[in-house]
Amino acid sequence: NMIKHIDRVYEILEVEQEATKEQLLERCRELKEKYEYIMDTTTDLRTQLKYQLKVIDVDDARFFLKSPRFD
Repeated sequence: NMIKHIDRVYEILEVEQEATKEQLLERCRELKEKYEYIMDTTTDLRTQLKYQLKVIDVDDARFFLKSPRFD
């Protein structure tokens, strides 16, 4: 599920478009930590799957931000 546009990154990270690359990468770290904590502390399989998919989206956003096309 490759991200093709920066607007999708803003949507995944739930941030305004004025955010800097550094702020976006920090938000990736924050959300990934939060989502992994939720996955680790819940016993509900649907919740675990929901947050596992969110982690994948955040990872995709991070890869997009670190790609040469974003520089």
